[in-house]
Amino acid sequence: MNKNEFTTLTMYFSRQTRYSHPEGDFDNDGIWFASEIEQCECCENLRVATAKYPYSSQIHYRSFKHVCNLNDIDPGSIKKEARRLNIIIKNVTINDNIKFEICRYLNELSDDYSIIDYNFDQIESKIDSFIFENLL
Repeated sequence: MNKNEFTTLTMYFSRQTRYSHPEGDFDNDGIWFASEIEQCECCENLRVATAKYPYSSQIHYRSFKHVCNLNDIDPGSIKKEARRLNIIIKNVTINDNIKFEICRYLNELSDDYSIIDYNFDQIESKIDSFIFENLL
């Protein structure tokens, strides 16, 4: 796993837990629209958000497929790691604060260049240690 793949995983889980958000703005009617930076091929046929469904497009912009496309990553190349990470997070998360702490730690790891080749077993071990030392 390379740095871009790990960064993509981190972005996906951060968006899923609402630790971070897709780039965009609300209009005067409270409808959310994604910024140009978020646009990629997978966004072309999205249903337009309306006053009745102001966040409908945000679901797409938080999706695994979109985050992979945004970072130019083949979803299949990190799908297994995404599942493993999802299991870790689901097994320990009791509330949103714990999810946020895990996402914060993932972002720190994403910036850490000392992770050799971003070996997912090493990353998983670091996450497990962080959870045990700080959250349990």
